[in-house]
Amino acid sequence: MAMKSIDDSENEVSNLLLSIIRQGDVKALESHLSTICNLEIYLNRIYDEPDQQKCTLLMIACLNKSEDMIQILLNYSGLDLEVLNNIQLLEKDQSLLMYQNVTVLWAAAAIDNLKIVKLLVEHGARVNHTTKTNSTAFRCACCNGNIDMARYLNENDADIHIAKINKETNLIASVYNEDLNMTTYLVDELGCDVNESTDDGRSPLYIAVGSTSLELIQFLLNHGARNFQANYDHMSPLLLAAEKRRIDFVDAISPQCSVLEQIEALELLGSAFACREHGICNLEKSFEYFYRALKLRCEHNLPKIQRLSTVEVFDNRQECQTIDELEELRLNDDHMYTEALLVRERLLGPTNTKYCRSLRFCGALLADNAQHNRGVDFWLYELSLRRQYSLSIDINDLRQWASVFSDMICKSISIPIVAWQTIITVIFEELEHNAKNFDYNLHTLLFLITIVSQIVSKSIISHDDHKIFYRHIRIIVQRHYVTQTYGSSLLHLSLNNHTSANDYFIDSICKYPCLHTARLILQCGADVNAIDAIRNTPLHIFVSNSTIVDDTIIQYLCNAGAHLDYVNALGETPIDVAKNSNIKQFLKNFLAALVIMVITLCLSCSTFLYSPNHPNPITTIRAFCKTRPYILRSTIIMRRWMITIACLNRYASSSRNARVQLFVQVHAARHMILIIRETVGVCTIVYNQATALYHSIYTLTTGGILPLAIMITITLLIRRNLATKRDIRKQQINSSIPTTQQSTNTHLQSIRNQNALAMLIMQVIVYGIVKAPQFICTLYAAITSHDPNKSPDRLAIEKFTFFFW
Repeated sequence: MAMKSIDDSENEVSNLLLSIIRQGDVKALESHLSTICNLEIYLNRIYDEPDQQKCTLLMIACLNKSEDMIQILLNYSGLDLEVLNNIQLLEKDQSLLMYQNVTVLWAAAAIDNLKIVKLLVEHGARVNHTTKTNSTAFRCACCNGNIDMARYLNENDADIHIAKINKETNLIASVYNEDLNMTTYLVDELGCDVNESTDDGRSPLYIAVGSTSLELIQFLLNHGARNFQANYDHMSPLLLAAEKRRIDFVDAISPQCSVLEQIEALELLGSAFACREHGICNLEKSFEYFYRALKLRCEHNLPKIQRLSTVEVFDNRQECQTIDELEELRLNDDHMYTEALLVRERLLGPTNTKYCRSLRFCGALLADNAQHNRGVDFWLYELSLRRQYSLSIDINDLRQWASVFSDMICKSISIPIVAWQTIITVIFEELEHNAKNFDYNLHTLLFLITIVSQIVSKSIISHDDHKIFYRHIRIIVQRHYVTQTYGSSLLHLSLNNHTSANDYFIDSICKYPCLHTARLILQCGADVNAIDAIRNTPLHIFVSNSTIVDDTIIQYLCNAGAHLDYVNALGETPIDVAKNSNIKQFLKNFLAALVIMVITLCLSCSTFLYSPNHPNPITTIRAFCKTRPYILRSTIIMRRWMITIACLNRYASSSRNARVQLFVQVHAARHMILIIRETVGVCTIVYNQATALYHSIYTLTTGGILPLAIMITITLLIRRNLATKRDIRKQQINSSIPTTQQSTNTHLQSIRNQNALAMLIMQVIVYGIVKAPQFICTLYAAITSHDPNKSPDRLAIEKFTFFFW
């Protein structure tokens, strides 16, 4: 029997000890530890635990709060108490958070177990060990509010001044947790500095204003806390209290501040009561605090510093300098709100996030009250401040532009061209510099293009605006943006029914697949055969996702040069990936028509021009002479009848009669094509002067007049079917209370039907105009076929003209 390797033996011991520790079996642990050689190897080893935790046996016992096991393990001299572990702990909000490079002592303090802390300290654990974020066991005691643990650690040489990263002191941690008892212990017993702030200038008093404890604020003030400005947002604790509408906090802090600081607090308090993002708007209170502030300014001769220039979005107004000027605003809500924004810009500064939020909230409020253009002006001003001072731009703020533009389109409000240009420019900048949110911003760009496509399709813009839109979209297309996830181009996204914004206003306008968007992108130079990460073309994406038969989009893509034979990474053509049987059949018919056209080109032009100059029967193969016109005539007529059958297919799709739908299914179409191929082709074999006129009339009838007549008839029938369906939908809507989504879907379906009908009518008209000269040429050639004086050049011209038309 082969001996086990050393590694296998060690693994067995490790697994056994790990199982015992997890089960909490104290007796088994005692009995096995005494029998293991080189025990320190297993005691100090890092074991993989669930959720990517990495722990020693001692750490596992600590997390399980098994004091007896910890006591047993501590009795072995080889145990290293400073091994670094990665553990997960449950936070107050019940979420799990990973802590890295922590010792067992830190973990014991974090889980608030004083007995285990004492055991570890008594056995030599380092009290001042710091984690990856520079946290200590003493800080854990402060965060948990355990004064006994904090006092014990302090008595055992804990350094109470070690701060977490960003210089977040233990006092700040206790204030943040609104723990007055721990704060009192740190200040009164340990002498912590109440004005020691973080790296960004936030003091304990500043942190306390963010809490709900007035007692905590008064305690800090009584122990010398000062009202100094934080670098974080350039706000002092007093201004922060005013911004939060905490009148009690303002009253508590104000006596410790200068007159000017008190005045500015009153002004900011007044502006906060005017701004609805802080709660219910109370212009009476706003006026009261503005009035008190102006009165103090007058008493102490402290006039406001006026702006160097006015802003159009504020109606070029300046702040009130006197009480009389303020009285004039009292009965005008809009002017009071403007006054509040001017105050906020002066006190908070144009770069303050709270001020920028006020501008955006104001714009949104105006848009909700049907003042879209005014709201857009506020958003543009806020965006200009962010760009001017290089502030970060929230991706959701950019998406909201698409939302408000969509709402404006729904309400038939024109979109300011300057606003659209500005947003496009900003998105360009974000796409170039913000790789993290690239796909999100690219979708926002797509929604903006779709909005433009809706505007262009309705022809509600000037010629100059039209040129501006197209110029920008050409620039977008030339940059060849693709998503980072799947490599999808804008054309791919516009044809994917999974593309959505999850926004009510955007989704009401931007519904995909979207013909208008695809057309606009293609008109601006997009590659119709662009491939994504798995080599799918836009046509692949459309036919694989679309459940609605919309051959208008397919036909437009094919007319733009989409290849039906392109294969993706799985070797699949668009026909292979099409889920809808009708779409699959349409693609097959389109491909068949292309093949027939290629055959026609191969067999026609060159032989037509060659035969009149080489009539010698000795040098001509008779079978070829009869085969060529047979195939040529058959393919030409087949192509025309395939177009006719396509019209029948569209009629069947719009019909409610099941038998009509069955009649134009694939097998019926194949039989009709077979009959046409045989009958028309045979006539070309038996062709002489006696039958020339008959054959020409037959060709004109079967290949010209009859298909055109059927197309016109089918078009009229389709028009009637669509009108019938439209009436039925209206009756269904009138008989029930429709939802907004149902109404939108009904409207979109009506538009889709109208577009399909318009395209069909246009195709029939163009077909008739194009084929009319050929009918004339065919009839003329038949009548003059007995003329012996026709030169070879004349015959060549006649045949080429026939082929061309």
